Amino acid sequence: PLLDPKLFRHRLFRSSIIGGSVFRIGVGALPFLLPLMLQLGFGLNPFQSGAITFVSAIGAIMSKFIAQRIFSRFGFPRVLGFAAAFGGVLIAVQGLFDTGTPVPVMMAILLVGGVLRSVFFTGSNALGYADISDEEASQATALVAVGQQLSVAFGVAVAGAILELTSIFSDGHLTLLNFQIAFFAVGTLSALAA
Repeated sequence: PLLDPKLFRHRLFRSSIIGGSVFRIGVGALPFLLPLMLQLGFGLNPFQSGAITFVSAIGAIMSKFIAQRIFSRFGFPRVLGFAAAFGGVLIAVQGLFDTGTPVPVMMAILLVGGVLRSVFFTGSNALGYADISDEEASQATALVAVGQQLSVAFGVAVAGAILELTSIFSDGHLTLLNFQIAFFAVGTLSALAA
């Protein structure tokens, strides 16, 4: 079969899929929550919102230059645990953003968060294939791809559900508080991957 559940007998592969999926829930919620909060909660236009949020992609690119050295120096378990815990915290911290938060502060948090998320995914993906044989690699890749897509979609669904549920208390209108609650929830969920 294309998706062979027997691959979950491999401890590192199983840990990588489960930990990566939990972390991706919060990461999947970010591209949905943050631009929406900046536009609906802060009153920014889409260009202004994008001009702030693009820095997390720069952080992800920057991490590719340092990831190997970080894993070599500190080891996979420590780096993965740190990146998951503090990556989740930085997702939750975005719930503290308000209209008075300076844009450079927001961008700095997004930049560091992008670095941590990318380091986590780089390590998690590499570790996941450590105990997979060459014969099982194609099936493992299919399972990883499905797990990634499902967890990202689940992140958007969780964030949307939180916004919908909390909007009941604000007469069906989304306020900054609704987004803050959503960020705290998905950030905490992502940190559980540690």
